Amino acid sequence: MRLAIYGGAFDPFHAGHLAVIRELLSRDLCDRVLVVPAGRSPLKPPAHAPADDRLAMVRLGTAGLDGVEIWEGELARAGPSRTADTLEALAGLHPRDQLWLVLGEDAWRGLDGWHRPARVLELARPLVLARDGRAPDPATLPPGAVALPDFSVPAASREIRELLCRGQAVGDLLPPAVAAYIRERRLYGSGKDAPCP
Repeated sequence: MRLAIYGGAFDPFHAGHLAVIRELLSRDLCDRVLVVPAGRSPLKPPAHAPADDRLAMVRLGTAGLDGVEIWEGELARAGPSRTADTLEALAGLHPRDQLWLVLGEDAWRGLDGWHRPARVLELARPLVLARDGRAPDPATLPPGAVALPDFSVPAASREIRELLCRGQAVGDLLPPAVAAYIRERRLYGSGKDAPCP
């Protein structure tokens, strides 16, 4: 089975994340998508929403989608979430599956700065999406990798958090169930007097 590993903070889980999952499945690039909410990233600031809330948003955002599973293993990790460690754990859980690692073009360009990048590429084939208008350069990809130069994630978590904090409408940038959850939990400064995160 071809298993696409789609990790991230999902802070919040938004329509862009959903679009990536649907694209992977509709193009028959994998048999299943395994969504992996990160615990603590060593390369990014701490997540704004607690882990339990981010997991709940992923569950709400992917509810009813065929071919999607959620793996909570990184949320229970004591140390930082490093992709090589994640892939080693998943390779042990899915020994018969071909693992694909879903990356944005920006993440692919920065892979050399990751923890054990060679091990990452031993364990999974890269599946690289355009990001911020930049398409992946096929010349930089190893044999067996797949590039999607004509698909770019249509939303960014940072921008959505800023809109929510300012009390502005996010329109269709969030799945309705996720938007309702954020309002109910008053996440990202929405409905609070505190400064924006």
